[in-house]
Amino acid sequence: MTMKKTSSFIVTSLITLLAIGAIVYSTSCNKDRCSQVSCFNGGACVNNGFCSCPYGYEGDHCEIRVKTTLEYWNRSQTDITLTLNNVEYTVPAGRSKGFQGGYGDTLQGNAYTHGYRGVLIKWDTVMNTFPIKGVTKVELNVSRKYFFVYVVNDSASGPLKYFTVNKDVAAHGDDSVEIPVILEPPYLPYQSSMGLGYFKAVDSSNVYVKSAANDGEWWFRRSNGTLTLYNVENQVVTLIAN
Repeated sequence: MTMKKTSSFIVTSLITLLAIGAIVYSTSCNKDRCSQVSCFNGGACVNNGFCSCPYGYEGDHCEIRVKTTLEYWNRSQTDITLTLNNVEYTVPAGRSKGFQGGYGDTLQGNAYTHGYRGVLIKWDTVMNTFPIKGVTKVELNVSRKYFFVYVVNDSASGPLKYFTVNKDVAAHGDDSVEIPVILEPPYLPYQSSMGLGYFKAVDSSNVYVKSAANDGEWWFRRSNGTLTLYNVENQVVTLIAN
């Protein structure tokens, strides 16, 4: 082997050894950076020695569950009493109430609402788990089996006092379908309005009304001439007495 070839071989060998050494050094350093790092809840140590955390966890070692939100929306016409984990809250009609908790935690309980008159609407089981991130909305809807009666007195003949909802309609199952409603003084004055409450929705549903001054005569009034049930959640019937 000539001197030139020998020198070239030595240089090539040194470069190869240096490259291998650099790779080994780099690898060993990376291993050293993660050797003393513990990542929890499915986290993994990355090359810079820090934990890469999955959705739902944070912190240096993925040891903290992210705080997320459960938001309960009251889609009814009346305030809802909501009991979660043995604590009672009020969610106003058309509003929401939010709760923060760790991912995977659960809120459970029940809820109910009731109008001035009518039937009690219940949610026997409310159970929800905090999401992995962000906000989860929980809709509290009243079943299409019921309708809310909203009354407007446009009759100048006197205040309204007597109502009967689902007059002469037979009971369906365990529900009391026909419900009389007698308002307290000063009753419902002219050009005033109020919500009566929730009532059973059936094909023959109706609403009868008479004034406080005219005890002998029933006026039959439907929503602007027709009682329309849409067979949808949270349905409202507006009764205009005129």
